[in-house]
Amino acid sequence: MKHIKLFEQFLNEIGDMSAGYYNVTGPLFDAGGRRYCKYKFETKSGLKYDVVFYDKRSDVEVWFETFGDDDKKVPMHTTTDKGELYKVMATTFGIINHYLTAKGAGVPYGMDPELTPKQIHSPDNNLMTINPTKEKKRRGRGYGKDIESDKRREKLYMTYLKKQGYKPKLAGDTIFIDLKKYM
Repeated sequence: MKHIKLFEQFLNEIGDMSAGYYNVTGPLFDAGGRRYCKYKFETKSGLKYDVVFYDKRSDVEVWFETFGDDDKKVPMHTTTDKGELYKVMATTFGIINHYLTAKGAGVPYGMDPELTPKQIHSPDNNLMTINPTKEKKRRGRGYGKDIESDKRREKLYMTYLKKQGYKPKLAGDTIFIDLKKYM
C-alpha cells in the first residue's frame, strides 16, 4: 500500500514544476530575425536547449531545439534519455509562462519596459501553437516516417499546460492555447 501511495504522489507531481529549474538566458529578441524570440538553458549532462517563439503573424509557434555536447543539433524526433525530463520540462514551461507574463523582461526596440516578452515580440497574436514531434521509425541507418501512435510528448505537454492553469485544446497533432484569457 505504501508503494501505491508513493506512485500516486509521483503521478500527481508530473507537471507541477517541483523538479526545479535550470538557469535560463533570455528572452533573446532578434535571435534569428525579428520574428524570433529565444530562451536558452543547459542541463547538467551538457545538453543545450533553445525554446523558440516564432511569430507566424496568425499565431505564435513554440518549439524546442536540443544541442549535444559538441553543439551539434539533436534531431527533434529523438529522445535524449539523460534522466532530466522533469527538470527540462519545468524549465521549458517556466519559460513559456515568463514569455507570456513577465513584465520588464527587457527593453528591445526602445519599447515600454512594462511590456511582457510576448507583448514586445508578437503583440497582435492571441493564439499559441505547439506541435509535439513523434518518434520516427528506424529505416536502415536513417529514419522513416513518424510513428503515428506516439503520443508521449503530446500527453506530457498537455499535462504541464493544464497543471499551470492553461486551457490547451488539441486538434490533430497540434496543441492550441488561446492567449486572450491570459493577457
